Amino acid sequence: MTSIKISDLCQVKKDMISFSGVNNLFLFFNIESTLERASITKSKGIQNVLILLYLCLLHFKGRRSITEGLLFLEKQVHKSTVHNFLNNETYNWRKLLTHTAKLYQKRFPADVGKPTIFVIDDTSKEKTGRFVEFIGKFRDHCKGCFYMGYQVIFGGISNGRTCIPIDFTIKISNPKKSNKSKKKNKKNPNRWSQAKYGKGQYLKNSHTYKRVKEAKKTKFDLCVTMLKRALKNGFKFDFVAWDSWYNCSNSFKFVFEKLVSRGIHLVAMIKLDTTKYQHNGERLNARELFTKDPKWEKITDNNIRVKSIVVDIEDKSIRKGKVLTGKVKLCFYKFPGYKDYKAIICTNIDLSAEEILELYAYRWQIEVMIKDLKQYFGFYRSMSTKYAPQVADLSINCMFYVMICTLKERKPKKSSYQILLDLQFEFEEYCYEMFFAYKFKTRTVEFVDFAMRKGLTYISELRALMNELLYEFLSKEFYDDKIIEVDTMQNDTVA
Repeated sequence: MTSIKISDLCQVKKDMISFSGVNNLFLFFNIESTLERASITKSKGIQNVLILLYLCLLHFKGRRSITEGLLFLEKQVHKSTVHNFLNNETYNWRKLLTHTAKLYQKRFPADVGKPTIFVIDDTSKEKTGRFVEFIGKFRDHCKGCFYMGYQVIFGGISNGRTCIPIDFTIKISNPKKSNKSKKKNKKNPNRWSQAKYGKGQYLKNSHTYKRVKEAKKTKFDLCVTMLKRALKNGFKFDFVAWDSWYNCSNSFKFVFEKLVSRGIHLVAMIKLDTTKYQHNGERLNARELFTKDPKWEKITDNNIRVKSIVVDIEDKSIRKGKVLTGKVKLCFYKFPGYKDYKAIICTNIDLSAEEILELYAYRWQIEVMIKDLKQYFGFYRSMSTKYAPQVADLSINCMFYVMICTLKERKPKKSSYQILLDLQFEFEEYCYEMFFAYKFKTRTVEFVDFAMRKGLTYISELRALMNELLYEFLSKEFYDDKIIEVDTMQNDTVA
């Protein structure tokens, strides 16, 4: 009998991989037509939708890099094809993610009476290497230290149950700061500057060229750009939420002039700094406004104490200060167990302090989304030194995360990790089923050839002598030495 090798199982994986459970998600989101809309097409060779499927399957068993994942799938032959696919600068990856997220929002809207919130947040993406494109120095405010790499700004839509990424920008460090650091470090001028690191040369007006140009903007400009793009693409939301790092005159102007008129309001935390607000003709900062009303109110069912006041925001771009068209409700919250208080503003002054706090709590869902992307969806998987494959890989990971969120909607009690495990077990079980079907087919052909060599020509003769022929066929193939050899080959192959 021919020995059963692991390579046979891998062969079944390669042949039947497109029929796994992940393929159902591709059909649900109609990824094949979306790739064409995003100009992600090929004239010959392996299809792009199949390459995309392989890249999504790499999340199984937490593969650390694309090369390692291709070895797991027995697809190392297509390594160059996959890397060329990711390095293509003309592919519109943003359109691919946008279409997937729009379909998700259409299929799984917020519950009746619940708001849909657009959340903005950023996270660190550490990257080291002498020739990494556009690498820069950023400060991690959570750890309180600097790091080399990129800063990824995410825009997500929350329906109250989960938050999905709809847009992101891999921010590049400010070149002006790099030049300043270059003057300071006379002994090693290239330590924190971009002069020593690779500078990408991309075709003008290509998708990657536009993203590189956009990534050089400030966080505040990227925030406004992301909101404009979300509205242009047809996303519907009721509130915008971000933390205190995105508060500036330009972002507030955009909210009052473009969003409030559409019925979209802002909920944001503010810093307790020297920023001035106007109240009854007085210019006061947050701590001074806090002392205006000494009375605290308790929120029902918990020990959180609140106080609120309606103020006007000044425009910092003008020295004397200019009142913006619109008022905000400034709420102070004192949480049990904490000495200091927090301050949150909202452009909808008709909401109560408790409702504003509930709305801002939705912002935490994007933190969960970023954590899942980093732990289970290959946030650091791309080892390339180029900027284009960094964008492509993260776009594919975000797209696959949106697909997994559809399964979370059907199984809300399960986490992203549990759903990935279920998909992995389903994939392996299907491969084993196909493996046994494959071996049954090959052994059946061998048995029929054996019967024909014995002189049988009719099925009736084969059925009459079935037991005798099977006994002779199996006795001829199976013996002790052969079984020991099979076990040895399996162990060698696994090792």
